[in-house]
Amino acid sequence: MRFEFKQFGLEHGESAMKIGFDSVLLGSWAEAQSGESVLDIGAGCGILGFMLTQKAANLRLTSLEKDPLAAQECKKNGEQMPWNFNHQVVCADFKEFAGNSLEKFDVMISNPPYFESNGQIDEKEREQARHQSGLSLVDLFRGASQLAHENTVFFLVFPSLSSSEIRQAGRTFGWWCELEIEVKNKTTQSSKRTLWKWVRKPCELHLSVLLVHDATGGKSLEYRKMVDPFLL
Repeated sequence: MRFEFKQFGLEHGESAMKIGFDSVLLGSWAEAQSGESVLDIGAGCGILGFMLTQKAANLRLTSLEKDPLAAQECKKNGEQMPWNFNHQVVCADFKEFAGNSLEKFDVMISNPPYFESNGQIDEKEREQARHQSGLSLVDLFRGASQLAHENTVFFLVFPSLSSSEIRQAGRTFGWWCELEIEVKNKTTQSSKRTLWKWVRKPCELHLSVLLVHDATGGKSLEYRKMVDPFLL
């Protein structure tokens, strides 16, 4: 199973979480600077980290994935990228990795698999997925804090119904939300997912809304500008 972007393609048949809207959206929105170290938490086929390597030169990317088959697929995908970058795939549990790693990362990014959805999320699905992943919000933010330095940036996408939990977990472990973007299909619909940018220093919170569709039903200009560097 292969997904083609404008500048590269990815195999994602071995990853439990296939390439979908949330990952493409997060990878298109998040950013890194040339030469920075990046940690992709729950990398799957590697999509988020590879999208960042298209944006910034000479990144040092660590793709962390606990499933051996997905980690192997991620490694193969990295070897096929049309540009040079430093890529390491680590097959490990995030909690163990965070507790043992001495490295501090400049950028962290994650689309936690237990929050992946097609807009149909309920409490039962959420709890089942959390159980399968073995990673709670507390685990996620605690681990991220262990791997962060004072200038680390942490990019996430979550369903909007989890926002209050996310805010509490982030603040508990010393994260400040700098950007919170609610993603809506239309102005008349409620938000299904939210993009988050977290930092390690007190900052002003900026709230905004991203509309995927415009009044005509087509893709909005803002959305098209965001994903245009990647989607065919």
